[in-house]
Amino acid sequence: MTQTAYDLAGGEEGIKRLAQAFYDKVFADPQLLPLFKDPDEDHAGRLALWLTELFGGPPLHSQRRGGFAQVVQAHEGGKFTQLQRDHWLEHMLSACKEQGLPEDLMVSFERYLDQSSRAAMLHSNMT
Repeated sequence: MTQTAYDLAGGEEGIKRLAQAFYDKVFADPQLLPLFKDPDEDHAGRLALWLTELFGGPPLHSQRRGGFAQVVQAHEGGKFTQLQRDHWLEHMLSACKEQGLPEDLMVSFERYLDQSSRAAMLHSNMT
């Protein structure tokens, strides 16, 4: 039986730990904090839903939040800077390493993060 990226990331609990580790870093970063209107929202929970689906787990984000279209809409008009993108990417990669994501998963995930964060930054500045 082939393991999915979701399995390699530790399943539900591993994904939740990753999302929380990432947001612990984000909310301690003065460059990223201004991007969040309400830090009390469940940002880590929403990210966990997204990562669960992205990594081949249950389609929870689509079922509960609307999937990719909702993610794109949530970032419209954010006017993210290159510095903010760099910090976001650094924190996500650091959280992945701290959580022990396997190297074979990290190779493809790091490529995805680079491309998707670049696209999000460009899109956020178009609206």
